[in-house]
Amino acid sequence: MDERIPNESKVADVNFASDRRYELENEIVYGPSIEENKKNTFWKQLENYYLCIGCWTLTLFLFWGPTILLIILTTSKLWIFGLIYLMWMYYDKDTPHNGGRRISFLRKIKLWRYRRDYFPVRLVKTAELPPDTTYLFASFPHGIFVFGATTNFMSDVNNFDGAFPGLNPYIVTLNSILCCPLTRDVLLAFGVCAASKEGITKILEGPPGNVCVVVVGGVAEALKSQPETYKLVLKNRKGFVKLALETGSSLVPVFSFGETNTYDQVSGKWYLWLQHHLRSIIGLPLIFIKGRSFLFRLFTLLPYKRSITTVVGKPIKLPKEKNPSQELIDKYHRIFVEEITNLFHKYKGKYDVNGENATLSIETTN
Repeated sequence: MDERIPNESKVADVNFASDRRYELENEIVYGPSIEENKKNTFWKQLENYYLCIGCWTLTLFLFWGPTILLIILTTSKLWIFGLIYLMWMYYDKDTPHNGGRRISFLRKIKLWRYRRDYFPVRLVKTAELPPDTTYLFASFPHGIFVFGATTNFMSDVNNFDGAFPGLNPYIVTLNSILCCPLTRDVLLAFGVCAASKEGITKILEGPPGNVCVVVVGGVAEALKSQPETYKLVLKNRKGFVKLALETGSSLVPVFSFGETNTYDQVSGKWYLWLQHHLRSIIGLPLIFIKGRSFLFRLFTLLPYKRSITTVVGKPIKLPKEKNPSQELIDKYHRIFVEEITNLFHKYKGKYDVNGENATLSIETTN
């Protein structure tokens, strides 16, 4: 095992009850405790492993399988079906920017439970969020695959709907991902929308209670992801603050402790050189990762079994300004940076593997 990968036994444990809702001094925790997860029987653990492998294989298929399938359809005797779907994609191209097309029952399907219990993933509520306004959840860190935010906000597996009654979360992603054939329709059904100005504004200008979850660091932050490190790409990212001001939405800092521990990323000068040149050729960076190993210490793409705890902070109320000045944007950006930093330091001792020794750095894109 790579020494940089945290040992799960090092995780700061809290003595939770067993009802999956734990009231602590200043917060409420939803989801399985680490001790509860450890007490699972061998067969239960085996079930979680294999079902998570199945879910992960399904996830990879959703990204690559549909594209391959469409290529097959358009180059075979079934080309008419491929053509019909491409026409549908063109007709439906604005949906990701107009609130998506959520199918509510998908938030409660049982597969989410296996994904949650594998790590496990928990949700922590630290403040009331009344459904009388809209919210922009600025979530950090990105990690590699955003397991914490997607598990807690795309599903109701940790009782988000009960923890924050009246709130309707929509997580946003790159528009390029929502251009993948068939994949886009699956993501739209789970409530995913485009991370464009139009897409975010549509959510935030919707009915009170709408929540737009933005993983601010994006791909740039994913490139910096390494176990036991928290490097937030935030210093020069202020667009989310501007959108919150334009819509009068409250900003909410969200931090997922343990998110960066789920994968190790290949490092070295040769890797950075290759990554830079691939990005200049195809326009997108390629991230070379390695996950947990099985027989003969061969690594796989299955994530490490490391606990993830997503802490939802207190809301920052913003005035509504249709054309906010740069001075006003900078002011609330500074306030947000202070709040996300305070949130990290307040809860790191309880939810991070390194406890009080965990460190945070606020960085630029490069």
